[in-house]
Amino acid sequence: MNEFLKVVLSLSCSGSLLICLLFLCQPIFKGRLSRRFQYYIWLIVIARLLLPFAPQSNLTGNLFRRMEAGPALTDRALQPGSAVLTDNTPHPDSALLTDNTLQTGGEAPADRKNAAGNRTGTPDVRPSESGAPGFKNILTGTLQNLWFVWLLGVVALLIRKITVYQSFVKYIQAGQTEITDFVLWERFGRIMEQTGIKTSIPVYTNSLIASPLLIGIFRPCIYLPTADLPEPDFEYTIRHELIHYKRRDMLYKWLAQFTVCIHWFNPLVHLMCREINRSCELSCDEAVLRNLDAQERRAYGDTLLNAAYTGGSYNNSASSVTLYEGPELLKERLESIMKFKKSTRLTLIASPVLAFALCAASAAAGAYAAAPAPETPVPSEATIGEKIEQIKQEYTFSYSQAGYYQAPYLFEIGRNLSEQSAEFYPDQTTVTLSDNTTIVVYFDKACGESKKDKNVMTALRTLLETLKKEYADSAIPLERPLVVSVQDIGGSDLNQLAEEYYSNGTLTWFAAIYPALDKELQEMYCEKMYADGKLAFFSSVLEKMDDETLNLYAEKSYYDNKINFFSIIVDFLNEEAVQYWTAKSSQDHKINFLSVLVSQFEKD
Repeated sequence: MNEFLKVVLSLSCSGSLLICLLFLCQPIFKGRLSRRFQYYIWLIVIARLLLPFAPQSNLTGNLFRRMEAGPALTDRALQPGSAVLTDNTPHPDSALLTDNTLQTGGEAPADRKNAAGNRTGTPDVRPSESGAPGFKNILTGTLQNLWFVWLLGVVALLIRKITVYQSFVKYIQAGQTEITDFVLWERFGRIMEQTGIKTSIPVYTNSLIASPLLIGIFRPCIYLPTADLPEPDFEYTIRHELIHYKRRDMLYKWLAQFTVCIHWFNPLVHLMCREINRSCELSCDEAVLRNLDAQERRAYGDTLLNAAYTGGSYNNSASSVTLYEGPELLKERLESIMKFKKSTRLTLIASPVLAFALCAASAAAGAYAAAPAPETPVPSEATIGEKIEQIKQEYTFSYSQAGYYQAPYLFEIGRNLSEQSAEFYPDQTTVTLSDNTTIVVYFDKACGESKKDKNVMTALRTLLETLKKEYADSAIPLERPLVVSVQDIGGSDLNQLAEEYYSNGTLTWFAAIYPALDKELQEMYCEKMYADGKLAFFSSVLEKMDDETLNLYAEKSYYDNKINFFSIIVDFLNEEAVQYWTAKSSQDHKINFLSVLVSQFEKD
C-alpha cells in the first residue's frame, strides 16, 4: 500500500478515536462548559486528522507497523520451498516461523541428503502448487494502487464543494441590492464600533436567500433577505454576523470542509463537520448573549424566530455562516438562550485543562510514519574485512523446526537457537545424555511446564540422543534445541491420527508420525499426496523414501509434467539419476525440467 495513504489512514484512525471520545463526553460538557470551548475543541481533532506529527512511539503508529510487519514475516516464513534462512532470530513469544521445515515437518533444505548420503544441496524456490500467488499479486497490486481511488475521491469532492460554493456566490451577487438607507448605515456603523471592528464590510439585500448570512473569505459581505427589518432584529442580526466575521468562522468552516475531502471515506469525519456547524451557531449566540440582559435575550430569541419566516427558499451554502440553520437547531438555540448563564471561574479553569488532556490524547493516538533509514557511516576499506568476520561470528546461524514422534509424545523442536535469541527463553533445563554429555534445552512459554514432567523428559532425552546422532555430520548439528510444543497422544492409533492430521492439514504432526507407519501405509499416503497435489505434505516425507520410490515419483512427475513435484524430488536423487534425467529432458526438449536439473550441478 502506498506510504502516503498509510499515513492518511492512520490519521483517520487517530481522528476517529478523538471524535468518538468527544461525542461520548458531550453529555458531560453540555450545560457545564461554554459553547465557545465546545466549538473550538474540534480544532484539535482537525489538527490530528491533517498533521502527521506524533511521538516516535504512539498507538496508531505501532498498530500500523505491526500490521505492516506481520504479512511480510508470514510471506517469508511460509514461502513454499524456501531455503534455510540466515540471521533469522526467532520471535520469543510465538512458535518460530523460519524455513519450509515448519511446513514439511522435515529437515531443513540445507540438510537434505539422498538415500546414499553422498550429496547435499540447498533447493531453489519452486513454483507454487496452486494459483494463490497469482491472486496475491492481484491483491497486492490493488492495494498498491488504492491511493489512486482515494485521491480521485479527494479531488472530486473538493471540486464539487468549490463549484457549488462559486455557484452560490454568483447567484447571491447577481440578485444583490446595496442598502442605501442612511439610517440603516448609521445603525450598522454604531454596531461595528461596539463590536470593535474597524474594517469596512459591505451590506446587501437579496430577497431570495433563506436567512441573513455572511459569505466570503477575503472580501466578506453580509446579506439580508430584506432591509425592512425591525430595529431589534436588524441590530441582533448584524451583531450575530459580525461575530462570525470577527472569529473568522468562514475559514474554520472551509478547514472543516477540506478535512472532509481528505477523509471522505470516514463517516465520523462527516459527523464531526455537522457538529462543528451546530456548535458554530450556538457559540455565536453565546457571544451575543454575553452582553445582553434578560429582556434583550428574549428579544434576540424573537429575532431567531423571525429569521425562520423571513426571505426566500434558496438553500445556503455549506461554506457560509447564517443566522438560521433549520428548525432542529433553532429549537436547541432557543433552549440555550433560555438557560444561558455566564461562565464561572471553575469553567474557565477546566476548559484549558480539558483541552490539554485532548492534546495529550491526540499525541498518544499518533500517526503512522515509515521508519527512516538509519544513517550508517561507510566503513573504510581496512575495516570491511573485520566487520564481515564479526558478523559471521556473532550473528550468522542456521535454524530449522520440525515435528518428531517419541511415544507417547509428539514434539515440535527447533534447532538451533542463536546465542542472542536464547536469552529470550528463560524456561530451560540441562539434559544429561547416555554418553554423559549434557545439552541445554530451551522451552517456549507455551510448554514450559513440560520440563517438570518426568515422563516427558524421559521421552525427550531419548529423542535428543537420536537426533544428536542423526545430525552429527549435518550442517545444523544439535546444539541449542528449542521445544516449541509437546502433545501427549497416549495410546492413540497412529493410523487414525495420520488420517486425521492429513485431512485437517496438520502437516507438522503428520510428518512426525509418518516414519512410524508401516511401509504399505506410507506408500498409500505418498500416492494420495501426489494425486491430491499436496506438495508441502509430499516434500515432508521425501527424505524417508528409498532410491526406488524416489525414482518412481521422479518418473511419474516427469511424464505428468508436474514440474513442482519434480523440482523437489530432484534434491533427493542420487547423481546417477540426476544425470539420466538431465539427458532425458534435453533429448525431449523440456527446458523447464532441464533448468531444474542444471541447477543441481551448479549447487554441487
